Amino acid sequence: MESYIKSLNCNKITTNVSKTNRIEIKSSEWKEFYLHKILKVTMGNGIDAISTTNDNPKYNYVSRDSNGNGVVGFVDAIDGEEPFPTGAMSLALGGSLLGACFIQKKPFYTAQNVAVLQEKVPLSDYTKLFIATLIRNECTF
Repeated sequence: MESYIKSLNCNKITTNVSKTNRIEIKSSEWKEFYLHKILKVTMGNGIDAISTTNDNPKYNYVSRDSNGNGVVGFVDAIDGEEPFPTGAMSLALGGSLLGACFIQKKPFYTAQNVAVLQEKVPLSDYTKLFIATLIRNECTF
């Protein structure tokens, strides 16, 4: 196997990070901030899975699952319920998955015990991922 790998003549894999283009992160200069100042926090739809249909699925159905961004199914539009928009974040509020937080890539409904975080000001996906990581870490202590 080793001789085969050497025969491939592959170049060394690199991240192209050098001393000249490296970004220094000074976490000692970070300050506290409140999520409610940058995000609108609401409870999700709280829809039971048994109440949904999937004859002509149009929306993601998000639960407290830690896999697949929390999406556990695809459901039809639900009369009287407004789906949450693409880019909103789902947050599991209970169980062993407490704090599982994901950016949703499509409009969605939620199961019970799921909160939704929507940006008050435009945030990049990188910022949202950073916030999701902070939330998850905070929930593990």
